[in-house]
Amino acid sequence: MIAKHDVLVVGAGCAGMRAAIEAFDAGADVAMISKIHPTRSHSGAAEGGINAALGNASEDNPEIHAFDTVKGSDYLGDQDAIEILCDEAPGDVYQLENWGAVFSRTEDGRIAQRPFGAAGAPRTAYAADITGHVLVQVLWEQVCKRDIPTYEEYFAWQLVENDGRCQGVVCWDLLDGGLKTIGAKTVILATGGAGRLYVGTTNAYSCTGDGMAMALRVGLPLKDMEMMQFHPTTLAPTGVLITEGCRGEGAYLLNKDGERFLKRYAPNTMELASRDVISRAEQMEIDAGRDVDGNVLLDLRHLGAERIIERLPGSRELAMTFLGVDPIYDPIPVRPGAHYHMGGVATDVWGQTELTGLYAAGECACVSVHGANRLGGNALMETITYRGTGLRRARRREGARRTARAQRRRAPVEHPRRARHLDARELRHLPARAPDGGAGRDRGRPPRPLRARARRGQGRGLQQRPHAGDRARLPARPRRVHGRRGRRAEGESRRARPPGRLSGARRRELPQAHDRPPGRRRARALLGAGADDQMATSGAEILMQVGLKIWRYDSATGERALKEYEIEAPEWATLLDCLDIVKDQQDGSLAYRKSCRMMICGSCGMRMDGAAVLACKTRMYEIAQSGHVPVVSAMGNLPIRKDLVVDMDPFWAKFKAMKPWLEPGYERPEDGREYRISQERMNVVHKESLCINCGCCVSECNAMESDPEFLGPQALAKGMRFVGDPRDGATIERLELYNSEHGIWDCTRCFFCNERCPKGVDPRDAIAKLGAESVAQGIDRDMGAKHAKWFVKSAETTGWLRETELVPKTQGVVSSIKQMKFAMGLALHGKVPPPFPPHVARDVGEARNLRKLVREQDRQGALGHVQGEHALAKLDHGHAGESLEEIYARPGAAPRPWLPELEEEPKK
Repeated sequence: MIAKHDVLVVGAGCAGMRAAIEAFDAGADVAMISKIHPTRSHSGAAEGGINAALGNASEDNPEIHAFDTVKGSDYLGDQDAIEILCDEAPGDVYQLENWGAVFSRTEDGRIAQRPFGAAGAPRTAYAADITGHVLVQVLWEQVCKRDIPTYEEYFAWQLVENDGRCQGVVCWDLLDGGLKTIGAKTVILATGGAGRLYVGTTNAYSCTGDGMAMALRVGLPLKDMEMMQFHPTTLAPTGVLITEGCRGEGAYLLNKDGERFLKRYAPNTMELASRDVISRAEQMEIDAGRDVDGNVLLDLRHLGAERIIERLPGSRELAMTFLGVDPIYDPIPVRPGAHYHMGGVATDVWGQTELTGLYAAGECACVSVHGANRLGGNALMETITYRGTGLRRARRREGARRTARAQRRRAPVEHPRRARHLDARELRHLPARAPDGGAGRDRGRPPRPLRARARRGQGRGLQQRPHAGDRARLPARPRRVHGRRGRRAEGESRRARPPGRLSGARRRELPQAHDRPPGRRRARALLGAGADDQMATSGAEILMQVGLKIWRYDSATGERALKEYEIEAPEWATLLDCLDIVKDQQDGSLAYRKSCRMMICGSCGMRMDGAAVLACKTRMYEIAQSGHVPVVSAMGNLPIRKDLVVDMDPFWAKFKAMKPWLEPGYERPEDGREYRISQERMNVVHKESLCINCGCCVSECNAMESDPEFLGPQALAKGMRFVGDPRDGATIERLELYNSEHGIWDCTRCFFCNERCPKGVDPRDAIAKLGAESVAQGIDRDMGAKHAKWFVKSAETTGWLRETELVPKTQGVVSSIKQMKFAMGLALHGKVPPPFPPHVARDVGEARNLRKLVREQDRQGALGHVQGEHALAKLDHGHAGESLEEIYARPGAAPRPWLPELEEEPKK
């Protein structure tokens, strides 16, 4: 056993971290376990915002929010749970803001809110279009502040049940191998959804329904499992999410004729209808042949370049990276994709399950707050409000705490017919495979081709994944319990559960959202086929030949070898997709990290041809067309564990050394709301808040190569995130810490970190701002600070660096005498000008006037540092500021949007 705790949280996304924080603050000994690092969780991929009735953009209150949620759920949501969600949402958002969440702001400094689908008011608080990323970061900061232990890269796969109580988990060590157990008095499942059941999905690779499976194996009921929400705007064919915030900002959905087709399906709300209505409308347009290669078009052109770059930079980057489409000029092809699982482990409103000691929170739980359809922005709110234990609300609401309900229809532990998955038996179920065996060779015979008569009705509309891989599923046991290729999952009870039925009072008529289009029904698609099932491929995809050279390394043996692979990949494939193909088809032992596949988790950082990249962002088409075979290797300046996997412990140690949490330096507003701050002031830390901790900057840092103890560009950029935040009250203490021997002034200014950063954070600029702020605050004892001050003084007075005066002015006369050899070297290279008259650069007066202006505006320290462009706004890609009319008139441009009956010219 690794350890024992009072509370063990399985999963470390928003729901898991918020549950851990709540339990810790209640006095419990808490730990988290996660198969990925907490900041890599899929919660960070939520883009649009978080719902709360703050009333900052319009008249709003929790009752209106609750009504919209009930209606959006098709009246199938639990109204008690919805009431709790909507009542507590404002207070929870204010708490996140006080912890340091970088929300976008209104003109009067309050948290900005935008409209979302099916909402009666603009109530979605947002941080540009990276809201999930911001919340994951701020929650992780609070976990670091409390020093909550986290077992990273441990895969929990079985609950430990004894004496009718959950007492821990059995897990697998993903880095070093081996089964481990962690004991706990209380376990909270927060493992996320099961979106990877679908091929076209917005979900990360890690969303495999682990928590639901663990609960099912111990006999707990799962609820609403048929309720899967499809998001209307995902990129084909990857399923990468384009946020609903685009439509909240005013984007249009068009068919191939340029028609805003939602006029026929939701004439009142149009693009702001609920997700189920819009997804159904899109599919009907596609079925009717009014599609563009199986997609509809999301048109943002009329919003203008400035608004797109300011409020939707992430969506623009996704479209440009994965499709080569710039939404400033062209509509984005989108289609529905699996997005969110409303079902999960059945719980009450406090997160309790039927098993004593086991709770669930987030997407893996089903409080039934979403019913048949979730409103955009309510998912992030659910992860914060339903935090698994309900400890605070139990204290606030008298009598609200409930004991665990009696276990019904559950066989005793010792019952012979009860499923008992012992470790050894469970491992024996895994198919036999050599260490380097390919995925397609696990079974005795290869998959058979699909028979012609079974292929009827299947074609481009059926999404199939070639080489799905046997590792992704366990075959059913050929025994009496399941039968040969039985349809039941392993661990499922033999006795069928009685169907749940609503009483007459609770039964309601289903609204229009569930109407089916007239005509013959389509054949039902078979999902989740086994490895030996018949598979077919449409043949519509064009494959390209890709060559890769990969440095393989084993830290146990010290062996290092460069191996070459040649694969076939689709034209849209990224480096990460190609690595997946290598692992699935040629070498299953290849090791690398991955999660989100949409450039927000940072887990797939590595080197290609010596330069740090995100594998999920690097398109391979042009490389393959050129015939170049790139060399892929692990990131630099970090110990290699195996192949492309590096040890991130030194990276996170330096991150935590920055004390990365907000120290509020202000009195909480009397009204209990947010601290008012202008958007202009928040823009100072806008770039730094975009850091995804991928390590690309650290990989290329020359200073870390010469001084491994250097804090590094990522850690210092995080430091600037807090030094530049006007809400923080520990600026001096932070700068004293950052001015240590291995801190700010240890940077060699090579600027590789700026060049390699995939998110445009520009860490070197952040370090420069920290240096300027240190000098402005009088923290200039370090020699680097003294040099910087003299550089500024020289530029202001004469316009050039007077190197002969550098040492006397910074180190003193005695030190300069000791360095006469250095001075003679300057003279030999013509660096010593005559003392009289002093040389003054041409037009130095303009530099002095600029310095005077900065002083008059009181732009000292970090505020006086020249800001680069907003991160991601650097993706100009030819943008020349054309007018909207010029954009519509470009050759090959999509038709200008029009509304039938309203925008047609009147007949004469």
